[in-house]
Amino acid sequence: MQIRGLGHVFRPKYRLKISGEIRESGVWWWKAPNGQRHSTGQRSYDDAQRWALDRASEMRLGQAPSVGAPARYDDLERMLLDDWEAKGRRGIAQAVARLKHLRRAFSGWQAAAITSDRVTGYAVRRKAEGAAPATVNVEIAVLHRAFVLAKRAGRLRDVPIMDRLGGVRHRTGTVERGDFEAVLAQMRARYHGALRFLYWTGWRRGEALSLTWQHVDLAAHEVRLAAENSKTSKPRIICYAALPELVQLMDAQHTARRFSPYVFPGKAGRPLDRTALGKAWREACIKVGVPNALIHDLRRTMTRDLRRANVSLAVAMGAVGHDSLEVHHGYSPVSREDQSDGLARLEALRSGEPVQRRFAQFKAVP
Repeated sequence: MQIRGLGHVFRPKYRLKISGEIRESGVWWWKAPNGQRHSTGQRSYDDAQRWALDRASEMRLGQAPSVGAPARYDDLERMLLDDWEAKGRRGIAQAVARLKHLRRAFSGWQAAAITSDRVTGYAVRRKAEGAAPATVNVEIAVLHRAFVLAKRAGRLRDVPIMDRLGGVRHRTGTVERGDFEAVLAQMRARYHGALRFLYWTGWRRGEALSLTWQHVDLAAHEVRLAAENSKTSKPRIICYAALPELVQLMDAQHTARRFSPYVFPGKAGRPLDRTALGKAWREACIKVGVPNALIHDLRRTMTRDLRRANVSLAVAMGAVGHDSLEVHHGYSPVSREDQSDGLARLEALRSGEPVQRRFAQFKAVP
């Protein structure tokens, strides 16, 4: 095909070394106006024509044409991991676990072949394998991020639309004080300190387990969370002088301290193992009859209790480390008890109001 002034696409010919037979390449190439030749990576004439027109349009706009080896899924994954590493994102190990299923499905694929319908098919297959919709949606979000990075780097022209699965169930569970104490009674004492700290602070499990004594001021009753240990990469401080149980807990942990720098130490001076803690928690919850309770529910419990105590939003969000109102409200769902209490407050307000007729104060205009 000849494109006046914009180069043309063609299929190059080559000669077999053994037989000398002349064959034509199955892939279309583009000869740019400057004489340079680039593979379109397309085997269809129409697709190659569109590809060439896109490159020519970029040149007309003064942009460098995005040519080169077609990006593959493995390139996208590498760019994604490099971006996470460069930005110092926490939770890279969990992200790599998400990539395992994506790699199994798309490794070796050209990125252009991973279209919207194929992403939807991937989501349906993962759901059929037993993956929760929320898990599949996280994997799709990771894939979408990889495509965005590739487009930003000039390796892709477009990012396909990736629809998420519906039917995601958002956790709303909380742990009442009686159930919490019953669960602790079934667990070893070495786990009590970390769990009580999580109950009274609402911090994330990883934030509590990585806490060291250099970030604790026992005299001022303050705990400071370092930015590198925070999920949001922002430092946080909690002044716990008004919480007698937390004061006693921190003093007891310091008294029992040996050689470990961690507030909640595990074996050989290392931080308490989160996997062992989670396993012990699940076993204890089953014994006391609350098998669905999670350690993370302590965070929701703290957020809910802060709201019920009429603590200001700014203080509550700062205490638990929430950056947005949407996330904060998601951790504090309104229960039937909250609605009942709110309506009781409304009744108390209205029952004390004198019966008035505002409009009776105005005389009728003749």
